[in-house]
Amino acid sequence: QQLSAESLNLAADEYRGDIGVVPGSGPVSGVWYYDGDAYAFRNNVGGTACDMYVSSSSGWTQVDLGYEVAFTNANTSVGDGDTLTQGPVTATIKRVVVESGTLLSGTNTGRLIIGAPAGGNFTAGAASSTGGGALTLSGAEAAITLPAGGRYEFVTWNFGGSANTIKMYGANGVGRAFEFDGTVFVPISTGMTTDTPKHITAHKNHLFLSFLGSVQHSAVGDPYMWSPVVGAA
Repeated sequence: QQLSAESLNLAADEYRGDIGVVPGSGPVSGVWYYDGDAYAFRNNVGGTACDMYVSSSSGWTQVDLGYEVAFTNANTSVGDGDTLTQGPVTATIKRVVVESGTLLSGTNTGRLIIGAPAGGNFTAGAASSTGGGALTLSGAEAAITLPAGGRYEFVTWNFGGSANTIKMYGANGVGRAFEFDGTVFVPISTGMTTDTPKHITAHKNHLFLSFLGSVQHSAVGDPYMWSPVVGAA
């Protein structure tokens, strides 16, 4: 056992030198291992924002966080993977985030996580999506960013119940909590005036967040819903 431990230690010392430094400035704010990859968070060189990186064979690669745009009154045909269209402006919908109401009722609010728009910027007004989708946009899209600083905490949880719905969730104490599935980054808006949860965990299919002396949880099975009307508390 001693020989095995010494051999592992020597191997670790050898390979440690091959691991590149996470780009940026200041301390690394958090590291999490999810779905076979290591993710790290560190302020950019200017210290004006935090960047997310994923390990790869070529070193640390920055993760594109995408854009978000608020909407109201989307119908059931608005879905992930659709093309969002408003006049000459288009973008791919990566995630439909319903925060109140339902798509079935047609009365709802939420956000779309989208790729970089082509043809200009979206504006407040009616829009459509592939296959008969209809909704009203609340304004222009905004690039998703992470505030500088903070100390990241994480949890991996499966709110969907299938093999492909296991996702990582994080909080940092300086910005919104978030969800990430290896491709799509979704900031989570709880409705708090200062929406900067410090601690995070999951329990009995609720996402739990702490805000100073307050502990809150999402609706059961839905980390995007934070209204007591649907079971958040």
